[in-house]
Amino acid sequence: MELHKSGVPMIMSSDSPQVFNVPGFSIHREIESMSQAGMSNYEILKTGSVNCAEYFEQGGEWGVLKPGAAAEFVMVQKNPLENLETLKRPQAIMIGGKFMQRDEFMLELNLIRQKYIRQ
Repeated sequence: MELHKSGVPMIMSSDSPQVFNVPGFSIHREIESMSQAGMSNYEILKTGSVNCAEYFEQGGEWGVLKPGAAAEFVMVQKNPLENLETLKRPQAIMIGGKFMQRDEFMLELNLIRQKYIRQ
C-alpha cells in the first residue's frame, strides 16, 4: 500500500497461470487484497484497465471505453464503484470483438471444466 500511496502505478496481475491460480477467477482474491490494503474501488478498477494499457505504452488504445479504443469489457448488474462484488457475476462480456451473454460464456466455461475433469 505504501507504494500505491507514493504514486507507484499498480497493475492487476494475479491471472498469470500458476498451480491453483485459475485465470479469470484468482483476480477476485487480488481485488479483495487491494481493498483490504485501502485502495478505493476506482483505484482498483484502474489497475485492471487504464494502468495496464499505460504499462504497455498503449494508454487510450485499450483499457478505456471510448470511440476508437479496443472494446473488451465486462458488463455487470450494479456499479462496481459502489461494490466490487458485482464483478463476480458478470452478465455479459465483450472480448475479441465478440459480445457474449452470460449463458454463452457459462457454457464455454463448463466445456473447459469438463475437459479438465476428465483428465
